Amino acid sequence: MLETLGAPEAAEEITVDTPSVVGDRVRLAGLTTPGRVIRILDADHIEIEVGRLKMRVRKDEVRVLSPTGGEAPPPTPAALKATVVASHPREEGPTVETAAEINVIGTTAEQARELVDKFLDQAFLDGRFRLRVIHGFGKGILRRSLHEMFASHPHVEKFYPAPPREGGAGATIVELKM
Repeated sequence: MLETLGAPEAAEEITVDTPSVVGDRVRLAGLTTPGRVIRILDADHIEIEVGRLKMRVRKDEVRVLSPTGGEAPPPTPAALKATVVASHPREEGPTVETAAEINVIGTTAEQARELVDKFLDQAFLDGRFRLRVIHGFGKGILRRSLHEMFASHPHVEKFYPAPPREGGAGATIVELKM
């Protein structure tokens, strides 16, 4: 299925023996389409984006592709949103607008609830109305846990599965009280 995302570009076939960092173009064994590192999860795992698909993989499963233009590629929108969300809580000085979405794939239910609770509080303070919480499909544990939290959260007006173009059952749209 992933092979249909596109043919590999010949210029990208040379790999570099360096650790991957956010923004690196990488090749995952078994896929013809290269991806981009969007987040470092821990010492052994990274999150990569291949087309519109995001996945958590071990660092040793990817190979960094050689740079094509001699400069680092710009970070993806997902990486920028993750940075804004991670760096935003209660900063002093000028504030950064809260991202409209948060991705909690790969976290435990408890971690996801904590991250999303802080995200909802900050979004409410910043006057955001509509948010997207990306929890993935999996066994539905994150979705159920988060939906339980949304049902009793003081800032949540309503929540519902995202439309197919925004993640379908792998994401939830949350509307906050005004």
